[in-house]
Amino acid sequence: MQGVAGLVGSRLRFGGLGAEGRWTLPLQSGSTFDQVSLSLHYSGLLMERLVSISQTARLGLWLGTVVGQGDFSSLISHPLTVQLRRSFIFALPYFAMEFKLLPFAGLRVGGGWLITFSLDDWRLPGGQIVGGGPLQSLSAP
Repeated sequence: MQGVAGLVGSRLRFGGLGAEGRWTLPLQSGSTFDQVSLSLHYSGLLMERLVSISQTARLGLWLGTVVGQGDFSSLISHPLTVQLRRSFIFALPYFAMEFKLLPFAGLRVGGGWLITFSLDDWRLPGGQIVGGGPLQSLSAP
């Protein structure tokens, strides 16, 4: 996960946020290929607003969203390597609670939902369109 410095106010924040991950699985013996891997990468503009604050508990509740673009990548390997890529736009609405432990340190806990939308097709590295593909869209907590 990566972040970019942004504008910070007492009740409103703007910045950048991105993440990427990979999931690789070995395939069963007797298969033509030995593994398959699915990668996800996205980055976007972060906007959040403080909706509630408790001075006595030093607790704040934030609502926000990240809006941007990313891509899925699917890789099947050995003996041949086949890579497919598909781009998407997304929204990631979330909520977060911040606990101020010390004047210079705190704890932040949150949750959200990733919603993707793609009008693009799966493509090979040279740009050739491939019909179908392993994943049409993604929605996940």
